[in-house]
Formats: sequence, C-alpha cells, structure tokens
Amino acid sequence: MNLNWRNINAIYRKDLFDAIKDARVLLALIVPFGIAIFYNIMFDDETPMQESTVVYTEVGSTLPERLQEALSDTIDLVLEPADSEDEVRQVLEDEDADMGLIIPEGFDEDLMDEQTPALGILFRDGDGVPINTLSGSVDLVVRQMVGTPEPVALSVEMVAPPDGTGPSLFTDLGIRVYFVLAAMMMLIGMIGILAVPIILAEEAEKKTLEALTLIASYLDVVIAKALVGLTYLGVGIGLLLALTQMWPEDPLIFFSGVLMLGVALVGFGLLLGGLFKSANQLNNWGGLILLPVIAPAFIVGVWEPNLFGYVIEAIPVAQGMKLAVNGMSGEAIFANIWISYAILAV
Repeated sequence: MNLNWRNINAIYRKDLFDAIKDARVLLALIVPFGIAIFYNIMFDDETPMQESTVVYTEVGSTLPERLQEALSDTIDLVLEPADSEDEVRQVLEDEDADMGLIIPEGFDEDLMDEQTPALGILFRDGDGVPINTLSGSVDLVVRQMVGTPEPVALSVEMVAPPDGTGPSLFTDLGIRVYFVLAAMMMLIGMIGILAVPIILAEEAEKKTLEALTLIASYLDVVIAKALVGLTYLGVGIGLLLALTQMWPEDPLIFFSGVLMLGVALVGFGLLLGGLFKSANQLNNWGGLILLPVIAPAFIVGVWEPNLFGYVIEAIPVAQGMKLAVNGMSGEAIFANIWISYAILAV
C-alpha cells in the first residue's frame, strides 16, 4: 500500500494542535513534567559533607591546620581557637564544638626534637560526633609531623555489587539524575499509553475516523497519529533536559534508547486505541495499563537478581531506562546493553 504523505502531513498538523486541547492529553504531558521538576529541585547530586568543629588552644602549632587539610575530603572541619584549656572545656560543655585539642606550648618544636609532648583530646558527649575518624586523623597527622613512616601500606578497593544494583547506581549517576530519568520514562509512557490512544479512540468514537478514511487510508491515519506522539516525545524530552540542565555524556546511546522506547510504546498505544471503543473507556482503564509499564523505570537496578527482577527486565521501559542511564552517565553502569536494544527492537 502506497503512503500519501500529503494526507499524512495534513492529519498530523491537525492532530498536533487539536489533541493538546484535550485535558486528558494535556494531563499526560504536564504530570511527568511536574514530577521531574520536583525531583530536580528536591534531590542533590552530591552528598552533603559532614561538618565538625574543633576548638583548640592557640599556641602557634600547625596541628589544627594539618588536621583540617587531612580531613578535607570527608569532613568539613571548622577550627575555633581558644586562649586556655578552661575555655576549650567550656566550649565543649556548651555543645558548640565536637572535639577539643589541648596543645601545650612548644608542641611542634618538641616533636621535632624527638620528645614526647602531652596532647589532650576532648570530645563532646553526644550523638553525631565522628570520634573514631577525628581521633584516628590526629594520630595520623602527628605521625606525619614527626616523619614516622606508615606501619603498613594500605590498599583500598571498592567492591561493586552486580551491574546496576545497589548503591553504586546512585553513586555513579546521582539520585537527582536517576529520578529525573525515571520521570522522563514516565513521560514517554504516558504519551504512548494514554495520549496517543486517546487521540485515536476519540476520533473513532466521534466517527471522524470514518471521515478521514474516506480521503486517506487507515495506514496514513495511524502513521500521522504515531508522528504526533513522537513529536510530543521529542519536544517533551528536549524541554526536560533544558529545564533540568542535563545533557547525556553519550548522546548516541541515550537518544537511540529513548527513540526506540518511544516507538515501541507509541505503537502499543495505537494498538490500545484500536481496541477500546471510546476515549473515556480508555481513560478509565489506562491507569491500570500504565502502572506496570512505567513502574520499572523507578526500580530498575534496585531489585535483587531473582524471578521478579527477570520479569521486570522483560518490560521495555526497564531496558529504555538502562540505556538512558548509561547514556546520561557515559559509563557502563549496566552491562550487556545489546540485550536492551534487542528487547526494544522486538
């Protein structure tokens, strides 16, 4: 059957602007936007650094500054000088500091002379004080000041859980980006499963579909509806990326995955539009159909590898989310992405 692109273009242009006037179609576009903006504002990509205050006797020692530098990657250490040991204790009693250092006069010089000066370490009695970290760091800094070699050569390695599971997913990608991408998958799902079939079902209900098929083939009409859905997807995803100031590190993987998922869900939506007799009927049942379609986007990579996980893996949105995650991060957070492409292609 030959396609009449003039008819397709005419139907496409009519539906592109008329459909958005329908509150149900408009809702399918606005809700994911609102959720994505909410996630973008509420979540931060970086975990806030813990802050601790150290009060110390000011005797000209470099120990406090060295301690602050040693902990700069883990704790935001605030230094507060004091004139005496009594003042240090008072600050701790008032709970205005977590740790106190009683540094004697000539502390640095005594260390250089290989003497053993007294160093008092006081901690505030309460929760939230990183005692082990602070005390261990003081010992490490003093060793460095003396020039004592480390007793052992530590080798630290992060052992990651299986691909795309556990905290590594959020560590590599960030909670904000993850949930914004999940909302983007929701946008694709709501356009494909709700907006597009509502457009088709409403025309069938109002008998305008019969009028269209008098001047154009049914295939021309279906292609025009599909192009409307894909246009909504393109504009919606572009706006989401712009509003959240996100851009994929690997655009090829990201946009190919999003496009394939969009085509798959729009195609499924057109099938639904042909099965339901009215737009209201579709609107009533659409939520039940939509939930299992978009839910995997919010849990992909979180479940344990079990039977339930494998069922979720078979849903196209889960694979689309995997490709979006890899594309946005530029890293192979999820391995074997050829499986994702294969499932979306089917």
